[in-house]
Amino acid sequence: MKEDGFFCVIVAVKWDEVIGPQIISVYPEGKLQDPNAVALQLYFSLIAMTGQDQLSSAEGTDLTVPLTSLGTNYIARVAFGYWDDKEVRGGKRPFYLALIMHKKTAEILDGHLNIYMQEYLEQLRVLGDDFDGSHIYKILQEYYYETEFIPEKIPEDALYATMELEYSVRDALQDLRDLTLTWLNTKDTTVKDKLIKASKRLENIEPDQAATGWYITAEIFQELKEYEKALQLYQRSAKLFLRKDKTERAADAFFQAGKVARMIQRWDIAKKMFLAAEDWATDPELKVDIYISLAEIEVYPMGNLYSAIDTLEKGVFHIKPKESPSSFLKLSKMYISLLDDVLTKNPNLDWVQKNTLLEKKANLYSQSATAFSELNMKEDAAKSLSLSAKEHLTLKNFTKAFDHLEKALEYAKIARNGTLIMSIGIEFLTVLKKYRQELPTTQIKELIDIFEKYLDDPLVAIVTGDEAKTFQYAVFLMEIGFLLYDANMRERSLRRFEQACNLLEKITLDSLSKDELQKKKLTPSSIIKAKIHALTNIANLYFYMEYYPIATRKFQEILDIMKTIEDKNLFANEMKSIQKNVIISNNHTADSYYGSFLTHCWRNQLSDALEDLKRWFQYKKLTIEVAKQIDKETYRKNLEKIGETLKRIKEKELQFMSSAYDLKFKDLVEDIENWLRKEGEEFYKSA
Repeated sequence: MKEDGFFCVIVAVKWDEVIGPQIISVYPEGKLQDPNAVALQLYFSLIAMTGQDQLSSAEGTDLTVPLTSLGTNYIARVAFGYWDDKEVRGGKRPFYLALIMHKKTAEILDGHLNIYMQEYLEQLRVLGDDFDGSHIYKILQEYYYETEFIPEKIPEDALYATMELEYSVRDALQDLRDLTLTWLNTKDTTVKDKLIKASKRLENIEPDQAATGWYITAEIFQELKEYEKALQLYQRSAKLFLRKDKTERAADAFFQAGKVARMIQRWDIAKKMFLAAEDWATDPELKVDIYISLAEIEVYPMGNLYSAIDTLEKGVFHIKPKESPSSFLKLSKMYISLLDDVLTKNPNLDWVQKNTLLEKKANLYSQSATAFSELNMKEDAAKSLSLSAKEHLTLKNFTKAFDHLEKALEYAKIARNGTLIMSIGIEFLTVLKKYRQELPTTQIKELIDIFEKYLDDPLVAIVTGDEAKTFQYAVFLMEIGFLLYDANMRERSLRRFEQACNLLEKITLDSLSKDELQKKKLTPSSIIKAKIHALTNIANLYFYMEYYPIATRKFQEILDIMKTIEDKNLFANEMKSIQKNVIISNNHTADSYYGSFLTHCWRNQLSDALEDLKRWFQYKKLTIEVAKQIDKETYRKNLEKIGETLKRIKEKELQFMSSAYDLKFKDLVEDIENWLRKEGEEFYKSA
């Protein structure tokens, strides 16, 4: 058994002729591992101390019995008597009431039990099998708090004598009210001594009024930074409120006492006060403050983050987002912050621990969204669900992530906030990039269906006149474009990228001042980068779809934009990648024209063949221009390929030419030869 502040178990037992000691009731249940064994031990102890005859006939005997089975520190305070009952031998059925407690607790309760033990035994006599120890437990608990927390107590006879000598109860009450109003209106600290005097005289006559007096006086001492006295008076106030069943006010007084104890770094007392406040508090806002205060003590000075998490977990269990939304949000804010601290400060957490904490975060965000919704804060609900969706992504719980994403977008739509819809979408897809390879195509399509409900919605798509929204919408379209590409929906992907590109073309920043640009978080380089990004994706899509001439034009457009940028290093890596794609695309385009040239030659469509050869040469020249910018090896290889093709044309293809086109073809081939020779000479010089 564990000594846990106040501890007492009330056991009522009667004698049964067949089974011996029979338990009537145990309160609270669950504190004793084997109540029947304890009842039997008490019975034999009582016989040993009084004798069988005394137990069967004596009334009102009150004994203290050691309970060695529970440990050396536990005793039982036992009173016993009998009922007249003809069904048992001797016509008397014994019964007894046992209060089992720690020795320290017994010392605190001793004065009370000396007076009231027989009264409690009488309750058992009258109620018999209907006896319930909960009422006695509550009385003992109040007395325990009164004696434990308040070391000084005015004897009742002295109190009455003082009251009779100085003034009546009515005068004391009036003084207390007047002094309280004086403090509340003027903050006059000189009233504190008078408040103490008035409160003392009322303590046993009007405890709830006196409790208010002590509370106000504690506030004064706290403001005067006399914290020890304030702590004592808050405790005194709480005790008196408990005597009058003002449990919520008692909880608040205990809480204030805890805050004062924390200020003077009396950590053990602070924790004790907060726990006492937790026992009595029912108001959600106060309970949240208590849980947060207990967690703060665990974090500092104890540094026990996990214990703090357990405390807040208990708070989340008791404070429901629908019933007390504001209180829940206050609690969850600290809880999430604490989880982040643990995740940040412990990078070596194992997989199970990390996932457990992340799941707690995700659930908190989801519950917070419920609380925001109850408060009709739809935008905040959308943001919270969006955060939950992202956490579930990191847990690879894709089904739940998509579900929370869809709800987040719906909340944003209800709030009529198209910008929020876009930002939620972009942030989610940015996180999703890490996990795209793990998503089956069916789930990618499911995600596309979620987004495309909102993508062309006027709420999102109407961005005219606002450069920042236009830019965000373009980025959103591009992210969806990537998703469509992953799902092998290339035509739809291309459409989204082209939409994005067209939007970016419309953005003009020249008319905006520096302040406006900063406010909108836009820079010329961010627009250019987005344009290049969009065009690159368009070009790549055309390239993969084997629309090489279009891809080439798009790649060239990108390179032209890059040439206008003053900072040449800004897109250095992108430029190299694009240059390589340009060469591949140009060569594919040139090869397609060369194939067309051969076909037209064989069909004797020489006019078309001549045009094909000109275009082949045009794309090969573009290839060489780009190859020069990459490196010497790329430059050389592409020159050699042109030379090989030209040799084949001269040896084989020109035999198909008729006399009418012979000269035109020869002139074109000669031009190609001269150009190639010149390029070759330039290459060898540079080499």
